[in-house]
Amino acid sequence: DYRNLLVEYYGASPCSPTISYGATDLDDSLDNKFASGRAYSNCDHIYVYDFNDYGEPIYSCGANCPSFYALNDEVSSWRTTD
Repeated sequence: DYRNLLVEYYGASPCSPTISYGATDLDDSLDNKFASGRAYSNCDHIYVYDFNDYGEPIYSCGANCPSFYALNDEVSSWRTTD
């Protein structure tokens, strides 16, 4: 439920069919610490992954995810898309 801001990521351009953003390997200080997230700038989908390099299991949601459910505090990589 967006209780503690851990980090904000910024991109140079809004999301589009050819532009997306993500992190394939979260820093050790952030690994397995995310339980919710929000996307902005035309980014309409958030995908979180249990393993580095977008390794499954996966949870996906729209731009506002108050919970990553089974992947709460298990996120090791993420991406956001148009």
